[in-house]
Amino acid sequence: MLNKILSLPNGAHFYRVDLHNHTPADPGFHCGKYNLNNPEECRELAREYVRFAHEVQKIDILGITDHNDTSWIQQIQEAAAELYPDSLIIFPGVEVGANEGKRQVHFLALFNPHTNPAHIDHFISSLGLLPHARFHDGSSPTPRLTQLNTRQLTQRIVSREDGMPGLAIAAHAIRKNGLFHELEGESRVLAYEDPNLVAVEIPNTRADLSDFVQRLVNGEEEHYGFKAVACINSSDGRGLTKKLNGRLPVGEKATRIKLSTFNVEALRHALIDFDSRIRLEGSHVEEKYPRLLGLAVEGGFLSGDGKPNHKEPFLIHFNQNLNTIIGGRGTGKSSLIEAIRYVFDLSPRTEATATQHTNITAATLPKGACITAFYELANGSRYKIVRRAEQNPTVFDIDSGQKIDIHPKNLLPGDVPLEVYGQKEVYEIANDVSFQLNLIDTFLIESLHEVERRENELLRWLESNSQQIMRLEDEIQEADQQLAQLPAVTLELERLENDTILQKLQDKKALEHEKHELQRFEQTIRQREQTLVDLRTTLTTTDTEPASEFLAVQTNLLNRVHMLIDQTLETLLNQIEGVWQEGLTERDQWQERYAANEEAFQELLQTHGDALSIERYFALQTKKQTLEQLALQKSKQEKRLGKLQAERQEKLQALHQVRFEEAFEMRRQKAAELTAALQGNVRISITAAGHKEALAEFLKQLFERRGISKNVFQLLAESDMRPLE
Repeated sequence: MLNKILSLPNGAHFYRVDLHNHTPADPGFHCGKYNLNNPEECRELAREYVRFAHEVQKIDILGITDHNDTSWIQQIQEAAAELYPDSLIIFPGVEVGANEGKRQVHFLALFNPHTNPAHIDHFISSLGLLPHARFHDGSSPTPRLTQLNTRQLTQRIVSREDGMPGLAIAAHAIRKNGLFHELEGESRVLAYEDPNLVAVEIPNTRADLSDFVQRLVNGEEEHYGFKAVACINSSDGRGLTKKLNGRLPVGEKATRIKLSTFNVEALRHALIDFDSRIRLEGSHVEEKYPRLLGLAVEGGFLSGDGKPNHKEPFLIHFNQNLNTIIGGRGTGKSSLIEAIRYVFDLSPRTEATATQHTNITAATLPKGACITAFYELANGSRYKIVRRAEQNPTVFDIDSGQKIDIHPKNLLPGDVPLEVYGQKEVYEIANDVSFQLNLIDTFLIESLHEVERRENELLRWLESNSQQIMRLEDEIQEADQQLAQLPAVTLELERLENDTILQKLQDKKALEHEKHELQRFEQTIRQREQTLVDLRTTLTTTDTEPASEFLAVQTNLLNRVHMLIDQTLETLLNQIEGVWQEGLTERDQWQERYAANEEAFQELLQTHGDALSIERYFALQTKKQTLEQLALQKSKQEKRLGKLQAERQEKLQALHQVRFEEAFEMRRQKAAELTAALQGNVRISITAAGHKEALAEFLKQLFERRGISKNVFQLLAESDMRPLE
């Protein structure tokens, strides 16, 4: 059964393609022993041409592109149809030159297989190259150019007006008569940005190109519109032997191109999607990975269109890059998906899809129906999984035919053998980028665990830091409002501290300062004394009769301790008072000096009246001192705020590194690995902070009831800013 399944068609594959080859019509073609004047030998040479290309060079698709000539196309088409009708595809065409003033640029014009060479010949004539005027006269005729520039020529090649659309490729682009070699400046920009140009021919890999050309074909040059283009390798072959005079034989260089059909439109699409569908010879690496080979369903909806007596099973050969099943309504997509899920005994992801799975399997797999899946591991081991309706699956080793005691889920160590998503699940994924990211994360569970732990730790620290910063900012803002009064207070004090009374005011100010400090000292002493007095009041002796002799002894000890503390505190209080009294004489003398100064000052007030407002002065002085103290405090707060903000930036940078360098890079690399593993059938890309809808919704909730339009949040989300938190 497996052999029968593997013989069925199964979609797109990579084919070895050489699109640029000449024939004996070219004066430089090495014909070897063949006499071109003998028709039979020409037919034999055509057969040897295709045999050499297909069997020796392993070419699957061959382009025939002589300069301004189609005379050998039909013979090669006939030889290929005779010898390799199902395995060698011929794309007929021509190599023509565009006229760019003193320079010429060559292009390959390729047309659909089986295109009549006469139609291609008419196309050449329509370019102004009439049959007898296509080459310059001389012993070694050289092809004439069209009178069209590059854009005009490519437009004629791809035009559908004549019912013969073609494909334009820039031939030997970095060599003589090549687009990059011959053109420069605006001419090269115009030629390269031509939308009809989808590929350029290069001799080796992209990495072998000059830095500029690499940037150009990779879409990194702003002046060229950031256009990226497919690069292909071709032989420009001129013989069936090894190198002769620097020329390569037919099929010597090739490009692997992924195709499912063979026409210029399919080829054009493959070249446009070059990341996934084009592989240069030096960059193509054959990879091995587990895959589902095929499926057989006996009985039920999928077998024989549901006819109850139909004996032939439903067979399907899956493509090695299988990732999606597409079809119209009622064609059996869901039935096939659920059959695959059923045979491997895989559980649906949601309750809704679980119900759907149960209903579909019940409807499409009646009692007696049987599903057989064929599965291959990366090492080539093949297994057959058989499951009948209402029974458990059974696994067999295909090589030995022996039954294996293993569940299908465990065929692939450490992982499920395949991921299956039904139509509703795919719809959910398509509408939920978070779920899509979770799919990637399932490949990174262990690696992301440590990253998520550090991310949560940083977020907790940042939350605490944010609270401190907001508190300090509020305090600094309040201080700024108060400090706005300081210049006016200072100015008024300066007006009061002038003329002859300045010294007296300064003396008075000094005494008032000393008075303030003396009062503070006195208050401090009394507070300390009161603390000790309060402590004494807490000491109580125990007068109750103890319940036992033991407690009586302990109670006595406790009372002695209390008495000792009380005596010590009393002694300390007396000592404190004694020390403070040592300065009594000096304080009395100061009081006398203060009283004399106050009396003199009152006389001064009587003399100067309201012009000398001591109350105002002292009030201003006190306010200034308070504000200056506040300024010092604010300075400390600003330093603290700066430190907190600097620390925050460090932590934000660390968070950025965790999210956008570590976690994002892990996901990006895994996405790249998966894209490579899927060989371009699915391309996965992850954009840092790319979930704009989620950011817009977050901003909307954050500023709810602020009267801000929803469009503002959307514009902010779609801007270039990238939030770190």
